[in-house]
Amino acid sequence: MSRSDGVMRLWVSRCAAGVLGLSLGLGAALLFLGHRSRVVPALLVDPQVYDWGVVVDPKLLRAEFTISNYGEQPVRFKRVRMGCRCGAVKFSRDAVPPGGSVKVVLEADPGGTHGDYSVSAEVHTDSPQIPVVVLTAVGTIVRSNISVPYQLGVVPARRPLKREVVVARRGPSSRLLSVDVAYPPDLQATILPPTDAYFRVAIAVDDVGEGPRWEGELELEATDNSWKHAKLMLRAVVEPVWDFPADLFLGAVKAGDTRRVPITLREVFRGGAGNVQPRDFGVVRQPDWIRARFSRSLMWGAELAVEVTPKAMEMAGQTVEGEIVVRTPIVFGRRDRLRITVHAIVPSRAGIREAPLP
Repeated sequence: MSRSDGVMRLWVSRCAAGVLGLSLGLGAALLFLGHRSRVVPALLVDPQVYDWGVVVDPKLLRAEFTISNYGEQPVRFKRVRMGCRCGAVKFSRDAVPPGGSVKVVLEADPGGTHGDYSVSAEVHTDSPQIPVVVLTAVGTIVRSNISVPYQLGVVPARRPLKREVVVARRGPSSRLLSVDVAYPPDLQATILPPTDAYFRVAIAVDDVGEGPRWEGELELEATDNSWKHAKLMLRAVVEPVWDFPADLFLGAVKAGDTRRVPITLREVFRGGAGNVQPRDFGVVRQPDWIRARFSRSLMWGAELAVEVTPKAMEMAGQTVEGEIVVRTPIVFGRRDRLRITVHAIVPSRAGIREAPLP
């Protein structure tokens, strides 16, 4: 055997040993990672959505859930964040061990709510892999006492309102004969096919106004002796979509002074607004003694910079006032125009002179 053949065989054997060592190393790493993946907590909520069904005149609603831990590490519950101030969450214990489960009760007070009703709670854990578990319960609430105002929930300002109103039936033979609108004149009401438990009426309004409350009234006629001719009050809470200062006082100003004002979506509307584009904001109108512009983007909005111009100095010794009209991005299918009233005091020239030394 030649010297070159020996060198070649030695090189091949060393390469094979290296490949074998690399393979063993990778295999050990994969086994280690597989072992690590098995200890990651896995939480399961049952049911995913609790359904109360149709509930007549409820005072307190209860939904029972089971949270099971299919991982190999215990999970501790840290805190609970409710979607409303209408209820509470109770645990059978504050942690769920590996292979174990915990009973959770979600309690909710619907108050005067009618129609479709839902409540949710975020359960925060100490697990970095599953930091939040969401509990959700839904149902339909029917009121037999129609003298209580029918609560339609929160509605964005200057938006259309569409809801389904439900009223308990007194029996399978009862029928809703007619629905008339008492007020407002733009309220529309249509009778829908009833269910075994309740009557259904669809209502619609093109614009609920600027709030803080919208009200309407329906006149119902049914075959039930208890309300052959009855009135049903409708109420909704009207909230502005945007958080912004409707009245902005700049104080005593001089040319070049700048106030920065955030304009952001209210938290209650962020989930249904989609992606807000701050570049779609704009200033439609402003007085000549200030210059308003959107200077930078914010989370769910933008920052409006209001700068005092030299024109304001021509009104020394006066209190000046003006209005800024802002164009907002399109959310909920519409584009709002916000009006901000701006006040400022322009000191007199004499007031800003240096006092003579005694």
